[in-house]
Amino acid sequence: MNNTGIIKLNRKFGYVVAGALLFITAFQYVFKDKQDVIIFCIALILLLLALIKPVWLTPLRIAWDKIGHVLGYINTAEPVDAAVWQGYFKTETPDRSKHLLGNAAGNKRKQNGEPILIR
Repeated sequence: MNNTGIIKLNRKFGYVVAGALLFITAFQYVFKDKQDVIIFCIALILLLLALIKPVWLTPLRIAWDKIGHVLGYINTAEPVDAAVWQGYFKTETPDRSKHLLGNAAGNKRKQNGEPILIR
């Protein structure tokens, strides 16, 4: 990617994060009567860097992207894995009550009357 593409990405990153932080600060000021100066200062610094020197935002943007990829993996892969495993164990493993109840639970019996146990 050329330098202008990196500058555009960094500016976009700076504007979006600074806007989100300014929104949080304004929300807290209006609805909670709380002034969070630290968040406001971070937003102003990001906004100024995005306007004046967007190249300096590259390490922050890369770290933000890596954190986003990890959180995205956790958010999509883990619930899918859990659903697959839960579905597998619900359909493929035998229920213990069927072993104990025998014919009443639908298990077949051998010729001598003993229940067939699935292992």
